[in-house]
Amino acid sequence: MVKRIATFQEFWTFYLGEHRHRISRGLHAVGTAGFLIALGAGLVFLPGRTGVAWAYGWAWTGHLGFERHRPATVRYPFWSLVADLRLFARTFGGRS
Repeated sequence: MVKRIATFQEFWTFYLGEHRHRISRGLHAVGTAGFLIALGAGLVFLPGRTGVAWAYGWAWTGHLGFERHRPATVRYPFWSLVADLRLFARTFGGRS
């Protein structure tokens, strides 16, 4: 049995290791941007699931196609969301 990660800092270290491929990080950035746009627009126009489906489609393409592993979202959904937003901020802050 695999030890469960206990803190976000531990998870962040793990998360960065799971996102080493530059294309995967770029796909995550596209997915997160689409999620944020759909979330903002969804308050007025779109159902909330649109942004989630968009984000997962791009991010999971990165994991399965480039990183070759199962996304951490399956075991750590909340921390994955927070880490995706943090990675998005780093990517557009020039620290990808």
